[in-house]
Amino acid sequence: MNPAEEHHPVVYRTYKARYFGLFAIVLLNIATTFVWLTYSSVPEAAEAYLNCSSFLVSVTSILYFFAFIVMAPVSGWMFEKRGIKKSLLFGAGIQVLGAWLRYFGHFVGSTPENRTATMIGTVSNASAAALAQLIIPIITDDTKPETMPNSVLFTAILSTVAIIPAFFVADRPPTPPSPSAAEALQETVEEPFHISLKKVGTNKQFLLLLLVFGSLVGIFNSVTSLLATFTGPYGYTSNQAGYLGAGMVLAGLVGAAVSGPLVDKTKQYKSVCKTAVPVAVACVIGFVFAVRRDFFAGMLTLLIISGFSAFAALPAALELAVEITYPVTPASSTSILWAFGQLVAIIMLFTLQGLQDDELSARTGLNPPLIFNAAWCVVFAIIPVFFINSPYKRLEAEAVSRRRDEVEEMASIENKGLGNEKEEV
Repeated sequence: MNPAEEHHPVVYRTYKARYFGLFAIVLLNIATTFVWLTYSSVPEAAEAYLNCSSFLVSVTSILYFFAFIVMAPVSGWMFEKRGIKKSLLFGAGIQVLGAWLRYFGHFVGSTPENRTATMIGTVSNASAAALAQLIIPIITDDTKPETMPNSVLFTAILSTVAIIPAFFVADRPPTPPSPSAAEALQETVEEPFHISLKKVGTNKQFLLLLLVFGSLVGIFNSVTSLLATFTGPYGYTSNQAGYLGAGMVLAGLVGAAVSGPLVDKTKQYKSVCKTAVPVAVACVIGFVFAVRRDFFAGMLTLLIISGFSAFAALPAALELAVEITYPVTPASSTSILWAFGQLVAIIMLFTLQGLQDDELSARTGLNPPLIFNAAWCVVFAIIPVFFINSPYKRLEAEAVSRRRDEVEEMASIENKGLGNEKEEV
C-alpha cells in the first residue's frame, strides 16, 4: 500500500493561549460593566451632578443595553468572519473612545448644573457588576455630587488598560478543538452570517430558550441597575444596595463555578436549566415580600439564592443553545441570546421605572416593579423552560464522528496487516 494513500485521522487539540484570550475578554467585560454602572450605582449623586431625574439616570443603563442590541449582530459577524482579535479590538476601541469622551465632556462648555452609562467569559460580566457596585460607591460619595467625576475617570482609565491584552490575542487557533468545532467552522466559511441568524431565529426550541435566557439576563440587569431605587424608600443607603447586589452576584459566581464543571462532565444541560430556573424565580417572587424596613438579612438571603440559581443556569443555557442550533456556529446563537437579554432589560427598565412609586411602597410595604418582575419570570421563564426537549445535536454529531474515526483507524490497521502479509509472501 502506498504510504501517501494511508488515512491519517485529523488531530484535534486545544492550546494554552486560549487562557490569555479568556483573560482579555474577562478584563474587557470588567471595564464594560464599570462603564455601565457608573451612574446607576450612586443614583442620588448622579441626579444632583447631572441635574436630571432618576429616570434619566436609568437611561444611562438603557443606552448601554440598546448599544448591545445594535452591536450584537455586528460583533457576531466580525467574530465569525474576521476572527477574535479584530472583534475585541473593534469593540474595545469604541469603548475606550466613549469612556474618555464621557469624562472630558464634563469639562466642555458647561458647569455641573447644566450637564446632562457578555463559563468564565459569561460570569466575568457578573463579577464586574459586583465589583462595580462595591467600588463605585467608595470612589463616589452618593451625598457629594462633586465626586462623580472620580468614577467617570476611573472607568475611562480601566477601559484603556483593558484594551491592551486584546492586541496579543490570536484570531483563531491553528487547529479546531473538536470535530463539531471543525464542522461549525466549515459552516462559517461556506454560509453567510445572516443565513445562520435566520436558521437560529426560526428554531422553535431555541426561541423557547431565548425567552428563558432573556428573562434571566434582563431581570438581572434591570435589578442591578435599580436596586438602590427599590430599597431607597425603606431607608436603605446606596452602599447597602451595593452590598445586596454584590451578594447576589458573588453567589452567582459560585453557582456558575459549580454548574460549569458539572454540565461539562454530565452534559445535563436541560436538567440543570429546569432545576435552577424555578428556584431563581421562586426567590424573585419571595423578594416582593422581603423588601421592607429592617429586613436586610432576609433580602440578602433571597438575592444570594436567586443569584446562585440564575447563574448556575446560564452556562447550561449557553451550551444548550449550541446543541439546539448545531451546526450553526455558537457566535450566532450567543449573539442573539445576549442581545435579547439586553432588549428585555430595556423593557424592564422603562416599565419598572414607570411603576416605581416611593410613597406607595413606603406606605403599603409592596413594590409594584418587583411584582411585575415576579409575574414576568413566571410567564416567560418558568413556563417555557419545561417545553424545551430538543436532542443534543452537537453531542450526537461528535459521537458519530468518533465512531467513524474508530472504524477508519481499524480499517487502516487491517490494511497495514494485509500489506505486511503480502510482502512476506
